[in-house]
Amino acid sequence: MHNEATTEIPVHLLFRDDPDPAPVPLRPAVVARRQGPGERPGTRRPVNA
Repeated sequence: MHNEATTEIPVHLLFRDDPDPAPVPLRPAVVARRQGPGERPGTRRPVNA
């Protein structure tokens, strides 16, 4: 809560009477999963040259 920033919003933007709201294109949500204690990220092994 201490790091939250607040911004004042003008009242005329809060209560607008738009006849048809503009459509907002929806993009698919990407959800990242935390790795469990037994899982490791796929890392490359060093190549012995």
